Amino acid sequence: MKPETVRIGPHGYRIRYEDLSERDVFGEFRPAEQAILIDRTLTGSMLADTLAHEILHAIWWHAGLGDKAVEENAVAALATGWCGVLQANPALQPFLAKALTLVS
Repeated sequence: MKPETVRIGPHGYRIRYEDLSERDVFGEFRPAEQAILIDRTLTGSMLADTLAHEILHAIWWHAGLGDKAVEENAVAALATGWCGVLQANPALQPFLAKALTLVS
């Protein structure tokens, strides 16, 4: 089941799955609409990578990191790298999820 929303800090974003083929993109972050658009034809690793990519754009935007020249390359590298880490280490995701719910 594809996620329909994501929280980034205190902000909630709706994830919309649409036909983005005419825009020649796989995904798009739209802060003014509080939305992340993902091409509806994506599945598997391309879907995961694209969703991670757009979430990282949102994190970048909220952090006020600026520098658009650096943003796309940084986000692309981090999203693909993080998806690869999770794919190669299946025990990591449930461990992190559990660790993040524990109160220290």
